[in-house]
Amino acid sequence: MRQANLSDSSKCLFIDDDRKNVDAAKKMGWGCVHFYEHESESVEGGPPSGIGTGEGCDDDIGMTVIHDLERLREVWSHVFTPEES
Repeated sequence: MRQANLSDSSKCLFIDDDRKNVDAAKKMGWGCVHFYEHESESVEGGPPSGIGTGEGCDDDIGMTVIHDLERLREVWSHVFTPEES
């Protein structure tokens, strides 16, 4: 936030495929989206396992989960301007 010269954490938007990073940003008050591609797997210190819980809203903490970055146009529509014809 310091580098972006922001003092209002609600103006910070964060997207990442690592849920731990997204959870940390959410605790700081940032707008967050957890991104993972279909059939992605995690192999951190063990056997491969699926990442994420499905697209939509992860009900345990209200986290938005997406599979396609184009969905950000819907999730954070206030950030994007309409495409010109």
